[in-house]
Amino acid sequence: MEEIATSGVALVFLNHAIGSTPEEALLLQMQGVIAEYERAKIMERNRRGKRHAANRGSVNAVPALISEELFLAVQAQLDENRQRARQRRGGASYLLQGLTVCAHCHYAYYGRGVGYGAANGRQLPSYYRCRGTDAHCFGGVRVCDTRRCEPIDWMTWYGSKWSIY
Repeated sequence: MEEIATSGVALVFLNHAIGSTPEEALLLQMQGVIAEYERAKIMERNRRGKRHAANRGSVNAVPALISEELFLAVQAQLDENRQRARQRRGGASYLLQGLTVCAHCHYAYYGRGVGYGAANGRQLPSYYRCRGTDAHCFGGVRVCDTRRCEPIDWMTWYGSKWSIY
């Protein structure tokens, strides 16, 4: 109240006059505190009522921005993308990783290096694999074969290179 008065603005209450005694100032402050409390309770009750209605399945109707057919198509594509997991978070480290799909199981190919193991210091070849090569995913039976990376990458890279010229 004092800040408003010092800025030259007149504040007028319709239900009673503003007093100048300490008791009247205390009453005004108490009314302000109670008003803030009531405002907070109203907001909390409003949120609780909306949450209760939403839990029961009754929500306010909002006009659709897209058609239901488009929404369902996008949901299906998102589900497929999650299922196939075409690239790892760090990005593809093999040329065709996530860009090719197995014709048999329809999962994306991913690159897998064998490592150095029994190769006496030589790096062993890398392979493109799909989910069908993981026997534990298909009842203990591999339903697909792995593909060597080098010949596929070489054919793709040089085939596309020559088509540019």
